[in-house]
Amino acid sequence: HGNAIMLSNHVGGAQITDNDFSYIGDSAMVLAGITDGMNGTNPTYPFQTIVSNNHIREYGLFGKQTSGVTQMIAGNTSVLDNIIYNGPRAHINLNDGFYGQNWMEGNVIFNGVRETSDHGPYNSWDRQVWFVKNGINDGFNTSVHPAGISVVRQPDVNVRNVVIANYNSAYAIDHDDGSQYHTDTNNVMVWGGCKNYLGHTKACINNLIAYPANSLRAGKQYLCLLDGNGIYANSVYANNDCITEGGVFYSLLRCQKPYDQHLYASHNNRFYAPQQQFEATCDVKMNFTQWQAAGQDANSQTMDPPSASELLQMAQTVLSR
Repeated sequence: HGNAIMLSNHVGGAQITDNDFSYIGDSAMVLAGITDGMNGTNPTYPFQTIVSNNHIREYGLFGKQTSGVTQMIAGNTSVLDNIIYNGPRAHINLNDGFYGQNWMEGNVIFNGVRETSDHGPYNSWDRQVWFVKNGINDGFNTSVHPAGISVVRQPDVNVRNVVIANYNSAYAIDHDDGSQYHTDTNNVMVWGGCKNYLGHTKACINNLIAYPANSLRAGKQYLCLLDGNGIYANSVYANNDCITEGGVFYSLLRCQKPYDQHLYASHNNRFYAPQQQFEATCDVKMNFTQWQAAGQDANSQTMDPPSASELLQMAQTVLSR
């Protein structure tokens, strides 16, 4: 039972590298701090942690709300070049929006969400505001809080990861419940795409998304982008290559006119399907011409699916940018 490694309260500059984790009762690595209510200005949390070059598998044998790497009340974490597979829920989980400045790069994660549902191999949540000292000017004056303190988190980046959304995964990168300030770029996602549910300031850009919602592999039929916000909130889906089997590319919840006030911004994407099919459903079904006429996906294109060798070359190009 239990976690393999836990960093608790004030831990600065820790490095967890070149380890082999297997057959762990709960999570492989946990980063957990504390705050005084909303006050997160005291150094009582893991900070500037590097998690790199680890092999993580067969964890969560007893606890199922567990991860390969999970953090709650921590900041400026780098998760680099790890291989994580065979777990019950998200392999990488950011439990909250505390502080920010997290960097996820070069990880290969698959075989997640094996014993739970409505989740992805990478997951973030954000349901709480904290006062932190992270160098962000949040625009409030000193009548709200002292100088040097912010209620706005630093942005996070997920870049050049390979994320395979099989077993019960509904998405590859799951930004849930008010997540904000996330950029997902130059990733290769298989059988799942990007998710936005509430929150704001998210970018899904320059990714390769291959066959999301494959009924034999993915847990739910969500596509290249699930947009469940119901309102435009400074978020963008742009310059992505997405390949589907049936020509439907977006899962749009709470969608209504005027579209530019209720949807992600979208542009410069490439949509691949047999016979260059394209269908988007908001309040009505639209083909590609109608979708663009409605103000969506300017400068985007529909294309025939790539061959296996072309798809491999596309993945190599995305990961090398």
